[in-house]
Amino acid sequence: SSASVYVPQDDARELHQRTTRTKPASVYAIAKVAAEQVAGRLAARHRLDLRVARLGSVFGPWERDGGVRDTVSAIFQVMQAAAAGRDVVLTRPGRRDWIYAPDAAAAVAALLLRDAPCEGAINIGLGAEWSVADWCTRLVLIRPEFRWRIARPGEPATIDFHGPHDRPALATRRLASEIGFTPRFGLDAACDHYSR
Repeated sequence: SSASVYVPQDDARELHQRTTRTKPASVYAIAKVAAEQVAGRLAARHRLDLRVARLGSVFGPWERDGGVRDTVSAIFQVMQAAAAGRDVVLTRPGRRDWIYAPDAAAAVAALLLRDAPCEGAINIGLGAEWSVADWCTRLVLIRPEFRWRIARPGEPATIDFHGPHDRPALATRRLASEIGFTPRFGLDAACDHYSR
C-alpha cells in the first residue's frame, strides 16, 4: 500500500496507521485503500496471513522514468538534472520522510519473514523528515559543480513535487518494535551511496 491513503491534519506531526484517518484523494490512493480492504476481506474469509506495508516516499537505485509511473520521485529528478549538468529550481524545500530504496526493500522483507502475523497495516518510512533542499545541499559537497536554488517569485520550478503540500513523517514505532527494523540510510548515507 502507500502513505497516499492518509489525510494529514494541518497540525499532524506524524501519520499513524491506527489513528490517522484514511481518505484517499487520488485514483491511485483510492486503489490502495480498496486493495487493502479486499485483501483484508479475503484474508479473514480464508484465514490467510495478510501483511500490509504502507510505503512512504521511496527513492533510490533502480528508479527509472519508463513512462509507466506518473510520478518519479523529486530526488530522482534532482539526480537526473545533476547528471545532465542542469540547475535545479525548487518551489519549496520539499520536506518528507524520504526512505532509501534498499531500506524500504529490507523493511518489506523483514515484515514478510516475521514469524508472527501482524495486525493492520505497518508504515514503512524513515521515521524522520528531511527535505529535497537538504539533499541538494548535501549533493553539492559531492558534486561541487551542481547548482540549485528555491524559485524566485514567478520563476518556474524544474522539479515536480506532485502536489502543493509536504507530508508529515510516517509513525514507524511499530516497524521498530513489532518487526524489529530500523533504517540504515539517513540523508548523508543515502546521498553518498546513491551518488556512487
